[in-house]
Amino acid sequence: MSGTSRIFPIHVGLTAPSNTTGRVVWNNTNAGVEGTFFRDQTRNKWLGEEKIPFNFGRDSADNVLLRTNTVNNSSTGSGYWAPQDCTLVNISCNAGAGNQTKGIEIQVNGVAVYSFNMVAGVGLTSQFQDKTLDLDISNGDLVTAFAVAAGGGITDLEILLYGRPRA
Repeated sequence: MSGTSRIFPIHVGLTAPSNTTGRVVWNNTNAGVEGTFFRDQTRNKWLGEEKIPFNFGRDSADNVLLRTNTVNNSSTGSGYWAPQDCTLVNISCNAGAGNQTKGIEIQVNGVAVYSFNMVAGVGLTSQFQDKTLDLDISNGDLVTAFAVAAGGGITDLEILLYGRPRA
């Protein structure tokens, strides 16, 4: 069953529409993956409109896993279990003093799947951002962030990852 709105076509059903160009919205009715999906032309896949945040941080980070925003008193790092199949699509980081080019890894089930270095900013700050991120993770995967051992430590590090459900 398909319908059309004045803005863009809307497809309702169990399977993705065959049209993969332009702005098409799919109201997925599959159990466990229900929701509104759009065709992400950059990543060439169907992604949900909902954003799933993964927040990490640490006051002082060097050769350690970062903490989630809910476990700040933990002496060890922590992570997030992916609530469903999703694609990590955006990462934004900020830090205070210390090693302004600190290496960071995003890990899935203990394996580094994405690595980057912070970029020196204004004053004593550093940052990093990637809006083209395209990392698929599966329901139940453990997502963690790790500050690598090379170079000195970094302070007041905050990382925000965004995922979108994947059909």
